[in-house]
Amino acid sequence: MTRTDVALLCGGHASEHVISLKSGRTLLTALSAAGYGVHPVVIGEDGTWSQLPLVTPGGTRSLPDRARRGVTGAVRTGTALDIATRLRICGVRVVVLGLHGRNGEDGSIQGFLEIAGFSWTGCDVVASAIAIDKVHFKRLLLGAGLPTPPFREIENFSDIQAAVRELGIPLIVKAPALGSSVEVHLVHDETAAHAAASGVLESEGRALLESYVRGSELTVPVIGQGAKARALPVIEIRPLHAPWFDYRSKYEEGGADEVVPADIDQELAECVSELAVHIHRLIGARGVTRTDFMGDPESGPVVLEINTLPGMTATSLIPQSAIEAGITLPGLFNQLIQHAIERETLREAVETL
Repeated sequence: MTRTDVALLCGGHASEHVISLKSGRTLLTALSAAGYGVHPVVIGEDGTWSQLPLVTPGGTRSLPDRARRGVTGAVRTGTALDIATRLRICGVRVVVLGLHGRNGEDGSIQGFLEIAGFSWTGCDVVASAIAIDKVHFKRLLLGAGLPTPPFREIENFSDIQAAVRELGIPLIVKAPALGSSVEVHLVHDETAAHAAASGVLESEGRALLESYVRGSELTVPVIGQGAKARALPVIEIRPLHAPWFDYRSKYEEGGADEVVPADIDQELAECVSELAVHIHRLIGARGVTRTDFMGDPESGPVVLEINTLPGMTATSLIPQSAIEAGITLPGLFNQLIQHAIERETLREAVETL
């Protein structure tokens, strides 16, 4: 394994395509600064894979804002199998994942990379599949006795009214398996709840309705695996353009005040940090995750969801928390790659037994 055997995968045909490319730019800069040569691979919205020219250590390269098909200037364009084969010929063994959402952090790309003989940054197939589906994740939390807001999964339009009345108003309506706050709605009356749930059902086939919980919006990054997993500083999120951390608040400059470390009671900070590490271990996560909470010093925190491939844009939360912990972005990504290398080394050792 050498410092040049790294590929960066971003884009994809999920709803988070544009955000993934933003993360890809941050990752590419940090990886190059950390001394890695990088083979950038952009997945177009139509599923086409484009391998861009090698970026040597310390070098730079721009990535497109959007790729509907193949990328102009690519050294090779084709299917996932075509590009994976080419990357193996180039000596790549570790893939840095800058993907988000469906087909990026749901276990499918992880399974493909496993079969193709690569190691990668982030969680394995099982942890990824559990985390991407908010309903399954919440059921896991309940089974483990961990606090999460009351919820209902809806698959039929006829069930919406009963669920709304059971959970009460205001209410959160979500797509069960999308990220980046895509198809997440905070509604304040039954008419709006019915419209939001109907829209999610039409596009996704099912909808998650969740009781709205008031309190501080908190998120906790965790890095590592198993007994070595540790929490980074807690972040408090104060949205400025909406009453909650919606898409605009996440990705627009000045969309939210993100306080690191969180300006909260020390006991609450310790509680959510311990919970985040526990949940990271519970799903068998590795790499870096980010667990979201609603926190109240009196009633205690509740767990909303976990993200196994958190955003890495210029305004994203993980980089802010890492810097507060004294970890530079190149240093953070170097740690993630080293974790992947260790996994590759272990797998090779097992295969020789």
